[in-house]
Amino acid sequence: MNRLRGDLQLPPQIEEAAASEPRPLFQVIQHLISRLPNGQQLMEEVDHAITLCSEMHNIKEAIYENKSKLEGIGEDYQIQGSSTKDYFLHRTMQSLE
Repeated sequence: MNRLRGDLQLPPQIEEAAASEPRPLFQVIQHLISRLPNGQQLMEEVDHAITLCSEMHNIKEAIYENKSKLEGIGEDYQIQGSSTKDYFLHRTMQSLE
């Protein structure tokens, strides 16, 4: 998309929104970036694409929100024969597909 044109500039309102919400990178993403040639640039391009689509669905925010919920669920509850955490993880994966 913009990579083909060489245009990586974000509109000012999107840049401000992205800058106001710093989030830590997941370890798996850090590992992937370190292994890929031009990993940092690729990550910035993916972040740009996600930001452009965030008005419809902010997948990054959904991931962080679901991670927070998963961390807060105790293992002792059961839903439909499996742990609450397993159930919620399965539902989360379905929503992200």
